Amino acid sequence: MIDHFRGGMHFPPAQPITWLDIPSSVSTTPLRITSPHKPVITLGQSVTAGQRLTEPLSPADPCIVSPIDGVVHAITPWPADTFHQHKHQRKPSIRKIDTLYDIHITPNHEETSAAIPVAPPSDRTLDHWFDILRSNGPWPQDEIGCDLITQLETTRHQKPSHLICIGLDAFPLYSDRSSLLMTYPDDAVLGTRILGDIVGAKHVQLTLAHSAKLISQLKRPGKSFNVKCICTDNIYPAADPTLSAYYFAKHTKLPASQPPSKKNIVIITPWTAIRIARWITRRALDIVQPIMIAEPNRNQTPSTHYALPGSDICNLSPLLHGSCEALSDRLVIGNPLTGSPIAAPNAAKGTLPPTVRHGIQLISILPSNPRLEPEPCITCGWCTDVCPTDLQPVHLAELIAIKPNAPKINKQLNFCIECGLCSHVCPSHLPLTQLLAAAKTY
Repeated sequence: MIDHFRGGMHFPPAQPITWLDIPSSVSTTPLRITSPHKPVITLGQSVTAGQRLTEPLSPADPCIVSPIDGVVHAITPWPADTFHQHKHQRKPSIRKIDTLYDIHITPNHEETSAAIPVAPPSDRTLDHWFDILRSNGPWPQDEIGCDLITQLETTRHQKPSHLICIGLDAFPLYSDRSSLLMTYPDDAVLGTRILGDIVGAKHVQLTLAHSAKLISQLKRPGKSFNVKCICTDNIYPAADPTLSAYYFAKHTKLPASQPPSKKNIVIITPWTAIRIARWITRRALDIVQPIMIAEPNRNQTPSTHYALPGSDICNLSPLLHGSCEALSDRLVIGNPLTGSPIAAPNAAKGTLPPTVRHGIQLISILPSNPRLEPEPCITCGWCTDVCPTDLQPVHLAELIAIKPNAPKINKQLNFCIECGLCSHVCPSHLPLTQLLAAAKTY
């Protein structure tokens, strides 16, 4: 059993930037909405913005709604990819799904509203909120590994002790979360408070990195809405749910494969809180997603965008125009250490261009460095020094090669959060993170 958490690595933190305001409308192009569940609509069927495209059998699985008015002209099954697995890391029942479905929708109009006209719940009872949130899903959360609906379903049976909005950037070099906090401070705090009241959490907290500008923006709304703002050093990967649960919820030990609600904690991201608050105050639910595009090898401010789910990734930015194939080995969803490669889906009718999936908030364009061949371990101990959950990665990898699936190994792997640091610092270029991830049993 893990006794304590430590390690991590200092990266120079990026300063928050101000996003452009969410537009009232956006131009529409043909969309491909990706779902882990079979659609309930049929070919040729007309759909309206906010109409359910899927209706999962499990009450813990959210529905997926159409962002636009249009016509369904194709439904394409294709094999699940690494982004799907990473996105549902803390929900094994969905992570294990091996087939995804792309729902192709041709729009009826050249423009559409950036929000769907659905009324928010009229009270703050959990069951009422749960039903409406689930019907207007999917409510994904970047880098959390577990959507909001899964956590709320658990809290219907047991109140959580903590609700934590992780405002720490998942990767300190890219300020996607802190920039949203900077742009929408009142909404972020109000949404956190609303969700805290709904689930009956005793402690409602928002974590953020030390930044004078950010603290000044959040101090007043935090006091007004009685949300405790906790400032801390963002030592990567401090924003991971396992580490947040340990440091901000009385040393709770949350395995990497469990949803936080299993440990009486609800964890949300700033965008979830912002959507909730804007829904309440504006009486319409934002359907566009905020997306930051960054290049770690360029000393430039990342670009920020809003996009409909299902839109073509190559149309997001001039950096990507017509170049997704050329950048296929360099584009990742998320940060450079834990991100999932953006791969064009391989369907029965050929390769499809990659699209904006639910839950994408950061896209990294990696430098085209040559791959280095692994060499024998030199027992430097660097992987152990940086491991934030106090594992010995190279020793675990050696044990896995000898006796995979041993109970002792699996207990330790439960606390591997796949942060990527062991592979990052290894002078022998050993793919330790990938070896440990492949050995996990869910």
